[in-house]
Amino acid sequence: METILTTHHVTRVLCCAFGPTTNNWFFSYKERALGGAEKVMVRWGSTCPPSLISWLLDPATKKLRRDPSRLRVVLGPTGSFAAWEPRAYRWALPESLQTWLTAHGCQHDAPRALALGHGGEYFVLAKNGAYSFRSTSLKSIQVAGHSWKSVQYITFSSTLPKRCIVVFDDTYTAGTIPTSANTKDTTVEDEQEEIDDFRRVIDSYAEDHIQRGYIPQRHNQDAQRAANIMATKLKEEAAKKREEVARQKEVAAAHAAKVHAETIARQAQVRKQAEEQAQRNAAAAKHASETARQKHNAEVAEARAKKAKAQETAAQKAQAREAAAARAERNRQIRERKAKKAQMAEEARIAKERAAQERAKKDKLAEEKVAQEKARQAKQAQAEQEKARNAKAAAEERAARERQRHAEERAARERQRAAEAAEQRAAQDRARQAREARARWEAAEAERRRPELYRSWVAARTRALNCSPGTLRRPDFPQPPAQICTCQLPGCVQRKTDKGLRACRHDMEKLLRASGEYNVGWLRKERLAWHPDRFARRCDLGSREVLVGMATEMFEIYDELIDDM
Repeated sequence: METILTTHHVTRVLCCAFGPTTNNWFFSYKERALGGAEKVMVRWGSTCPPSLISWLLDPATKKLRRDPSRLRVVLGPTGSFAAWEPRAYRWALPESLQTWLTAHGCQHDAPRALALGHGGEYFVLAKNGAYSFRSTSLKSIQVAGHSWKSVQYITFSSTLPKRCIVVFDDTYTAGTIPTSANTKDTTVEDEQEEIDDFRRVIDSYAEDHIQRGYIPQRHNQDAQRAANIMATKLKEEAAKKREEVARQKEVAAAHAAKVHAETIARQAQVRKQAEEQAQRNAAAAKHASETARQKHNAEVAEARAKKAKAQETAAQKAQAREAAAARAERNRQIRERKAKKAQMAEEARIAKERAAQERAKKDKLAEEKVAQEKARQAKQAQAEQEKARNAKAAAEERAARERQRHAEERAARERQRAAEAAEQRAAQDRARQAREARARWEAAEAERRRPELYRSWVAARTRALNCSPGTLRRPDFPQPPAQICTCQLPGCVQRKTDKGLRACRHDMEKLLRASGEYNVGWLRKERLAWHPDRFARRCDLGSREVLVGMATEMFEIYDELIDDM
């Protein structure tokens, strides 16, 4: 990461995170290229969690599939992390923190602020304002009337305890970063001064007490002797310290020489980089000149194109005016023709009305003649109808006798078919009763064995959830017992056919009620074991997709059971 900062033209840091071990870091930034354009870059250390890297990269192309400009990453101890962007998120967190995130709606949206620290310290703030933390350093911070709901940025140290920095919305900053005490360097001359001052104090003390008669002369001699011994010891210590200072000065001189050599080498490198930068600047200036020339040529061509387009537009407008004049003339001629046609139509209508009146007179005379003819024909038809009615009555009587005979034959056949159908229905009823009795016996047997089936299923589930990560295979999945999966509702039958679990919420409710602890709290606790992210860590790579799908279906069934409560 230090190489990136010293050798690249970093213009803006987007996201930076450090973990507790070497090369456990993540860095996203904007870099200025030679042409002046900015591009977003993403780098990470070699010891970053593999699950984080697999979430960042496309498995087929091994290219970054996340939005680097809006990507946020937090690294913590023991391989824990959290990463999110507007479209997706992924985290591997302590169980208590992950449970809190799930309970506060963060499974559908990333939190507003999240930080991980040494020894299990954490702080989380959801977008709905709910927050939670575990940190002794945060409890000791004086936030000056600020609320934890207004935290804008927070970070912990991954290697040292009680190290944190908090920034609130109004830029107020607080933290627990201990500072070293200010110390004053003492020199050999200062120590010699202290020795002389100590000796003078002893001498003045003795003389004062002798003059006042508090102590005899012999006591003054003893005090003088003690002061001499103390001064000798202090001088020896001062000499040792002078030797130590001389040795430290030699070490400091050697270090200064080494630093001077490194400085000269660094200056040479800086000069070399300056020369390379000058070459890049010359190339950029040349590129800018060429770009300006091309831009000028493009502007000239654009001006010519605009002029040609203006001339073309003027010609089109002239053509449009001529076309408008021609349309106006055509419309005038059309109006004249329409007026002439209307006059001719009116004259034709008048002639037609006169002809219609003449035809009406002729038709009236013809109708009178036709009415007389019809009256004569009606009398003749009435006589023929009377004759036909008599013949029809005889035929109907014969047909009635024939229909009665056919009806008696049909009734006999219907009675025979009814007897056969009754016998068939009786046989079907006996078969249905046998099936119902069998179903009742199977249901009673399943109900009797339900606690035993629940215990065997719980044992299988416990083995699956306690297996080592990456070892769970398809045959080891705790499938619900087939004796319980007897729901025949149309929607449930379709669900069992389409999905791999082959059980619906009604089957699982019967199985789970055998536990004796069936309630909302117990269901929520049991549901956590089937969370797809948690369950996926235990699955074998070859069976992961199928097993995660079945775990997701089980998680959804628990959700439906909780909603039913």
